[in-house]
Amino acid sequence: MGKTLQNGDLVMRDEKVAFYEIPGQYAFIRMEGFTSMSTSKSATEHSRKYVDERSARSDVVGYEESISYSFDRYDGNAVQDDIVTITDEEKVGKQATRRIIQVDMKTLSEDGTTASGRMRSYSVAPDSNGDDANVLTYSGNLKNNGEWENVKVTSSDDWQTIKLSSSSVKPKLKSLAVESGGKAVTLTPAFSAGVTSYTIPAGTTAATVEAIAENTSLTVVVSCNGESYVVNAATNNRTNQFSNLKSGDYITVTVTNGASSGMTNTYKIKVS
Repeated sequence: MGKTLQNGDLVMRDEKVAFYEIPGQYAFIRMEGFTSMSTSKSATEHSRKYVDERSARSDVVGYEESISYSFDRYDGNAVQDDIVTITDEEKVGKQATRRIIQVDMKTLSEDGTTASGRMRSYSVAPDSNGDDANVLTYSGNLKNNGEWENVKVTSSDDWQTIKLSSSSVKPKLKSLAVESGGKAVTLTPAFSAGVTSYTIPAGTTAATVEAIAENTSLTVVVSCNGESYVVNAATNNRTNQFSNLKSGDYITVTVTNGASSGMTNTYKIKVS
């Protein structure tokens, strides 16, 4: 028996973890529920035979990498939702192009928060769905759409999501709403994830805020006049009621990734 194999450990498939970027999202999201993700390099060769030689020569001059995927459909899985939307709406071009990072979990730092990965853009090329009689399945190929690059990534939620170490993208809210007396209060302008300043009408004396982050790895804190509430799924993403509001008061909604060196984004709602 070879001593190298006898003393070595097999590399397990789950030590390579893929993360998928949904446009507009703060973080790359772990690709879960996939039953197949096999890579084909499809090397392109230049072959020729010179007249003064008996043997032909071949050089590898490029690659057409693709990843064959299939997954069992799960409700509420953001990555699968995106691929299903591309499939069902037959999106093309940039609308069907996504970045994916393959993270080598054997490169984890001692504190378990950083690792090395390989990032590349792929075109999502759907193939089929509904092949299984028991559960709904989707399959297709992720086709190479650009050069790959080595990257460093970080995670603050046990590798459910990651971000590039060099990323300067701020975390955002997915939705923001205000209620008073059980009725919706109009935000001006209408909510958009990239807009951070809003007003609500003067005369709003009490308010409850509903704020949902773009992914569950982010922490949301809502504050007003010395009161603060952490909102998440456990609180139905809502605060208790802020009372005794008056014109000029501000409600602030702070979104952070939770890491000590993480990015923070603040939304402000003025009673005006």
